[in-house]
Amino acid sequence: MKNNDEIIRWDEVPGNYPLCFATSCPKSADCLHALATAALPDSVRIVTAFNPRACDGEKCYRTAQPVQIAYGFTEALSKVPLGDVWKVRDYISRHFSLRQYYHYRSGAKPLTPEKQRIVSDAFLAAGLSLPIVFDRYAAEYAW
Repeated sequence: MKNNDEIIRWDEVPGNYPLCFATSCPKSADCLHALATAALPDSVRIVTAFNPRACDGEKCYRTAQPVQIAYGFTEALSKVPLGDVWKVRDYISRHFSLRQYYHYRSGAKPLTPEKQRIVSDAFLAAGLSLPIVFDRYAAEYAW
């Protein structure tokens, strides 16, 4: 993971990620939307973007500082009594979907800090009082 002083490459930017063309924004030096805009190649003709007249730099700001992203919770799930696993699955699928539950459980999709809290709450609701340890962690941008 690079720090935000380095340039973001366009191939790192998720598809349809909203760009920001508000060059006067005071937060643009440390905003993923602005840094993604700087990486925009001339060959890309159509993009998703924020309306600079409607964005004040607070609601659209996304920090370019890496955050701790978690992947998978199969090991933690193995510590839940078999009869209570459905409680974890039900809790998480009510917040996302059953399909996303399986993607998050296996580690196929990243869990942002907000999503990690939801998963932790699901384990607490199922009676597991220990802090949940996810299968692996990485410092990444929270696109």
